Amino acid sequence: RLLRQHHDAHLMATQMLGVPILLLTWTYYRVYLFGSLIADCLHQLTWPAEATAQHLVDYRADTLVWSCVAGMFILWTFNVYWTFLVAKKAWLTLVNRPGSEHDDNE
Repeated sequence: RLLRQHHDAHLMATQMLGVPILLLTWTYYRVYLFGSLIADCLHQLTWPAEATAQHLVDYRADTLVWSCVAGMFILWTFNVYWTFLVAKKAWLTLVNRPGSEHDDNE
């Protein structure tokens, strides 16, 4: 919402401070750390640790785990896409291209 506002003098400082902080925290937590979690899950699924009691391994749980990881990957791709959209909007606002301040479709 900060990027949709007109470039009033009192909002410019908020935009210049708030938007980079939002982008950095979003990118770190939603893209980097969440992607690292998915990568760790995939690593554990593809190269599992040796189980000492093979009869305790439930193979039905593998399907559920793979489904959860697939859902997390889909959510992560949306986070990457949203990060790109917000960064693009912030860049257009900073360089003052025509129409970037009042574009409510993004």
